[in-house]
Amino acid sequence: MISTSKYSEFKTTYFEITLGVFPGYNVKYNNSTSLLKYLKETIVLEIKKNQVTRLLMALNEKFNVIFPARISKATIPYKHGKTPLYEPVIIISGERNPRYFKGTDEEWRALVKKYAEHLGEEFQQKRVYVSFKESTLGILKNQEPH
Repeated sequence: MISTSKYSEFKTTYFEITLGVFPGYNVKYNNSTSLLKYLKETIVLEIKKNQVTRLLMALNEKFNVIFPARISKATIPYKHGKTPLYEPVIIISGERNPRYFKGTDEEWRALVKKYAEHLGEEFQQKRVYVSFKESTLGILKNQEPH
């Protein structure tokens, strides 16, 4: 059986939350890592990513919404004085999907900020970075032939 597809586009808002996963500035990383240190950090970061996933699911329950997001691990390199450092982070990103969120753009942005606040508290962060940009979301839906 051959199916046809229907494509729809929506003007929406893309968001990105950048979340440090270790409390405050207590943990400093330098760029000279041994294999053992690298493996340990990789495992710890995967555990933190799973914690973020579970927390997002709990917040979905608490706020009674579906908050579709992509969760990925990243590293932010920077310098402190002359010392090159880096910080492992989790990036939570996505779009306001009209299938799952019927509110306004302002309500969506407020919800994203609320999620970022909860994540920051859970991971004891002094700062959580939240960015927004205008976006177009395309949805391709397979249709059964009539």
